[in-house]
Amino acid sequence: MDTSSLMEQILSNENLNAAYLQVVRNKGAAGVDGMEYIELQKHLSENGEIIKEQFHNHGYGFRPNRCAQQAVIKALEMLNDGHSWIVDIDMERFFDTVDHEKLMTIIGRTIKDGDVIQ
Repeated sequence: MDTSSLMEQILSNENLNAAYLQVVRNKGAAGVDGMEYIELQKHLSENGEIIKEQFHNHGYGFRPNRCAQQAVIKALEMLNDGHSWIVDIDMERFFDTVDHEKLMTIIGRTIKDGDVIQ
């Protein structure tokens, strides 16, 4: 598999359609938003492109030119815009115990897309 453009492959219509069909075949459980799989097609038709644009734009931890204060400001903006969920995942402890050089070496053998590695 060519991994030099992995993010493009992940977000490709072909891959997303395959994932959607798998969810439908499995009669997938509702997500935290309560949306049932039967509602998914309409939601994706109306919002799919917007969702793809937003996939990786909301991270603030250890990102160039970003800081915790900006994350808090963004969270407040999203709450003011009517969002009711904000998810914060702290993977600090995981990365404290992992040999970063080994991890990046292993990932770099498989993944060639810098956006995904970052």
